[in-house]
Amino acid sequence: MKQPLPVDIHDCGKLIEIKILVPWTALAENAWDHKLRPNKKIERTITKALTEAHRRHILNTYEKLQSISKTAKACGEYYFLTRQIIEQEASRRRREQKTQLRQSARTLHAEGASIAEIATILGKSRETIRRWIRSHPTGTDLAEQGQRQRLQLVSDRR
Repeated sequence: MKQPLPVDIHDCGKLIEIKILVPWTALAENAWDHKLRPNKKIERTITKALTEAHRRHILNTYEKLQSISKTAKACGEYYFLTRQIIEQEASRRRREQKTQLRQSARTLHAEGASIAEIATILGKSRETIRRWIRSHPTGTDLAEQGQRQRLQLVSDRR
């Protein structure tokens, strides 16, 4: 005679948590079996292409529906995975936009615009523009920095 599975019940206010403790051996020959065993190896490039196509499909659907839950339902995907994909794309776009702004600031600075002018044009503070320009100096600035370092090394030796 089979023994009943142990059940653990917790009252959590408006929620009741029920845990059914199932031994691992009981899962061996059921619907989970195919998910637990490793499938045939698929080349990474094919898998990556499939996942990238699915990712793009989720993003395109989200652009049309403008709702994470509706997008998840339409794509047959979990809500949390859908939200993660959408948030990653939004983060990537913000990073790309910031990189373009930094590049614009460096280009304007190389053309001779003052930091105040660049700040006004790009809608950022002067300190931000100053940091962006200092973080990636132009070729002439690099040469000057190298020369200063060499002069300092020579003066330190004496």
